[in-house]
This record gives sequence, structure tokens and C-alpha cells, in this order.
Amino acid sequence: MRRVDRYFFSQMLLPFVLNILFFTFIFLVTQLLEIADLVVNYGTGLGSVARLLAYAAPFFLQFTIPMAVMMTVLVTFLRMSGDREILALKAGGYTIWRFLPSVVVFCLLAALLTALMTLYGLPWGKLESRQLITRLAMEHGSMALKPMVFNDMFSGVTLYAGEVDRTGGKLGNVFVEDYREEGVGTVMAPEGRLQMDGNTGVALLRLVNGVILRGEDGEKEVHVTAFESYDLTLDLTREKAEAMARKPKDKEEMGFYELRTYTAGLPEGSKRYNAAVIKIHEKFSLPAACLVLGVLVFPLSISSMDRKRSAGLGSGLLVFMLYYTLLTMGWSFGESGMLPPGFAIWLPNIVLGCLAVWLLVRVAAEKPLLPAVLRYGRRKA
Repeated sequence: MRRVDRYFFSQMLLPFVLNILFFTFIFLVTQLLEIADLVVNYGTGLGSVARLLAYAAPFFLQFTIPMAVMMTVLVTFLRMSGDREILALKAGGYTIWRFLPSVVVFCLLAALLTALMTLYGLPWGKLESRQLITRLAMEHGSMALKPMVFNDMFSGVTLYAGEVDRTGGKLGNVFVEDYREEGVGTVMAPEGRLQMDGNTGVALLRLVNGVILRGEDGEKEVHVTAFESYDLTLDLTREKAEAMARKPKDKEEMGFYELRTYTAGLPEGSKRYNAAVIKIHEKFSLPAACLVLGVLVFPLSISSMDRKRSAGLGSGLLVFMLYYTLLTMGWSFGESGMLPPGFAIWLPNIVLGCLAVWLLVRVAAEKPLLPAVLRYGRRKA
């Protein structure tokens, strides 16, 4: 790389690191309530919390890296434009096309990093996170319980709870099907409490003011027994926990080739098929967004009409909102089948890529970003 390319590249490194840290922190803030719940209510160690955050990092980074690339290019060249460095280089014979290679190389390296997250980091993080949560469930049974869902995490028992208070394991509107004895036993109670022994995987479910329904096979009679307090011993065996950890992978836990195999077994055009195809293309469209967004904001940052940093940052914010609006529409239209799923997820890159080329050509020709008709209309307004 020539001296000017090395200079441009070096000026982008520190802002890129700071932007990555900032945007990742913003994403992590959204998880603070869950983190506090793990630490305060379940006594989860900081080591386990740190591992959960590390496993979640690839999911965040696949979005924060393109955002960081966009803001890095924008802020770096806005500063250089404001300091008249770009003007001095232009006076020395440099054109916009001479500035572009360092930006493209920087964006491609960021795209490679994003591809590592989407292709390898995300499946690894999601799978490891599920296995860690399963192990934590061995210590805190209520962590794995979901309200208003039939939970089969305990051997021989199906447990339903309309309400789950994770702070103390208190359950409301409890319904239990016990298959461990002859004759299906059904236990119903308005409330109960679940206490877990993390060393053995055995839980004690204490129910109050409920009834037990028992009926023998082939008999029409059902025996009803009321109780004030009733204890059930539930066993979350390690075999059961391992089975939970080995259950079929979710789409986000699958690698590229696993997704292709999974998609081949689905009826084409179904919602599950469209969602899987979107996940396949997403592994490449998100890395490509690094290049598209970086090149798009480059002419915005060095154009003559955007010398004020506030105006340039405002343009960058609009680009950011436009990209993620188009991305959300692509997810929705692609999954519903309104657009081909592969095309729908690439639509933001296509639209903004065309806009980037158009802006580059105008800035290279020393033309204002907005055509005369739009500029006249804006002044008239």
C-alpha cells in the first residue's frame, strides 16, 4: 500500500474499534434485565454469565460490524474533510477514485470478519449457549420452565404452569400428568413451589389446595382426591438433560451445509422453507453490507455540500435507518413468500449498492449530491 493508502487505513482503525465496542455495548444493554435475573434470582456465577455473553457476541457482531464500518468511514472522512485534508489531496492531483481503494480494502476485511461470525460464530454460539442453559437448568429447574407451555423436562412427567415466578420457583395454575405409576395420574392445584437440587437433578414440587385424578385403564370411573399439601419428586436426570441439549438444531444453530440439507427436505414455498433460505442468504448478505454501507457513506463524507459534520452524520443516520428498514421488509416479504426469499434478503444491498455507485459518479464529477431539481425544490420550500 502506498503512503496515502496506509494513512487512510490507519485513520480508520481506532474509530472502528471504538464503534464496535459502542454498538456491541448498546446491544448488550438490551440483555441487562436477563443478566440481572440470572445473577440475582438464580445466583448464577459471573463466569457462567460471561460465557453466555461470549456465546451471544457472534449474534450481535453480525449486525454491529456493518454498522461500525459505516460509522467509521463516515466519521473518518468527515474529519479529514473538515480539516481540509481531502481538499489538499485533491489540489495535489488525487481524485475520489484514488481514495476509494483503501476504503474498499477496509470494508472487505470487515466483511470477512462478519462472514466468520455468520458462518461459524453464530452456530457455535447458539449451540454452546443452549448447552450451558441446559446445565444451569440442572441447578435451577424454574429457569427452564416456560409459562403456559407443557414442559417435559422431567422424566415421566408433563408439567404445565400458567404462571412462573422465577424469583422463588413459585408456580400458579399448575397441571401435572404423572406417567410413572400404573394409571395416569393427573394433579391440579392453584399454586405450588419448585425447589431444585443442582447436584442430583432432583426437584421437589410442593402443591397446595389441589386435587388428584386417577383412573385405571379400561375403567370409566375416575377417583378424585383432594389435598391441602402434596409433594411430587421430579427427576431431571442427566440423560434427560443431555437429550434436551441434543434436540434438533434450530436454524440459527445450523451451519451453511446443514441449512442446505435441512432446506432440501422442506416443501418449496412453505414458511419454514422460506425462513431457512433467508438464513442461508443472510450468511452472505450481512457481510456484503459492510462493503455496500462503507462505499455508500464515503461520497457523503467528502462531498462539498456536507462539510458540516452534523449534516454528514445526519446523512449517515438516514442511511442506517434506510438499510435496516429494507432489511426488515426483506425478512417479512421473504418469509411470507411475497418476494423470493433469496432476492428479498439481498434487496437492501441491491438498492443501496446502486445508490452508492450513483453518488460516487456524481462526487467524482464534482457535482452536488442532489440533482438541480431536488436542490431547487428544497430551497423553494
